Parts: sequence; structure tokens; C-alpha cells
Amino acid sequence: VQKFEQFQDMLQSMMTPELMEALQKMQEALNNMDLDEMLKAANNLDYNLEQFEQQIDRFIEMFELAIAEQKLNELVEALEMMAEKQGAIQQKFNENSDLKNITSMQKQQNQNFADLQKIMGEAKQNIEKFSEQTTKEIENLMMSDINKDTEQSLELAEKKLSVEDMTAINEIDKSKDNLQSMHEMVKNIKNNFDQEQVGEMVEIFYSA
Repeated sequence: VQKFEQFQDMLQSMMTPELMEALQKMQEALNNMDLDEMLKAANNLDYNLEQFEQQIDRFIEMFELAIAEQKLNELVEALEMMAEKQGAIQQKFNENSDLKNITSMQKQQNQNFADLQKIMGEAKQNIEKFSEQTTKEIENLMMSDINKDTEQSLELAEKKLSVEDMTAINEIDKSKDNLQSMHEMVKNIKNNFDQEQVGEMVEIFYSA
């Protein structure tokens, strides 16, 4: 929310009085057909337009960074919710709840995990411009054994539940533990990215 408020302030500040004055003088010179005044206004306008373009570039970069940060947050929250839901499935199974309901919950979990892969891919793509290290960390997680192992255990849990195979609890337990571990991993990735961005801002500040 804070970043989007900053974007709004930036948009309002882009049309500076200097730029508006330069445009007005250009129009007045055109109306009066004063060649000298037209040249002065044009030079002034070029300068102000260059500043305007720099502000636009800064706005776009900040907007893209906000999207990247939002996607990382989405990844963290998605894994947190999945770990919690898998824990709920584990609890219901241990309480001998209706297996059909548990199977339905597990099926939804498996779809959520498929969606999670898309979120990771989008996060990687959005981060590439800002952090090579974070991009690599997300890519490593996507290709990791724990990611593949979690997918397999989730699918096997659903398969066993559908035929009322009570050993499904083994896969439920395993996938819950894996999801919790992955959640901690993406939290660390996000924290590292946040610290890297702060470090870059400090460096820019002291070099200015």
C-alpha cells in the first residue's frame, strides 16, 4: 500500500510547474510566431522532457520492484497456507474423520501445489531484473529434490486415500513436513532479497 501511495505521489509530481511553463511558453511562441522565443522554449522543453522521462523510468522500476516483492510475499503465504492445510488433513485423518472429505481436501492440496509451481516461476521471472542471487535461489528450489519429493508424496497420499489405504498417513506426514521446510526456505529467500534491496538503497544514498 505504501509503495502504491508513493507511485501516486510520483505521478502527481511528474507534471512539474517547470514542465507546464515550458509547454505554455512553447504554445505562446507558436501563437506569436516568434522564432527566438520558440527556440528558447524548445530548449527548455527538451530539458524538462528529459527530467520527465527520468521520472517515468524511475516510476516503472519502482512499480516492477513492488510486483516482484508482492510475488515473493504470495509465494511465502501460499506455502504457509499449504503447510497449515496439510496439518489439518493429518489431524482429520488421525481423528478418523470421513475419508471422502479428507480425499477431497487432499485433491485440492495437490491442485494448490501445481499452482505453487506457477507462482515460483512468476516470482523468478519478476525478480530477475533486481537480484541474480534471489533468482538463482528460487530456481534451485524449483529444481530441488524436496520440491519433487513433495509433489510425489501429495499425489501418493491422494491415491491411497481414494482406495481407503490407511498407510496414506505416511505420505500425509511426509508432505506436511516438506511443505513446512519449503515455507522456511522461501521465507529465508525473501529476507535475503529484502536485505539486498536495503543494502543497494544505502549504497546509492552514500554515493549520491
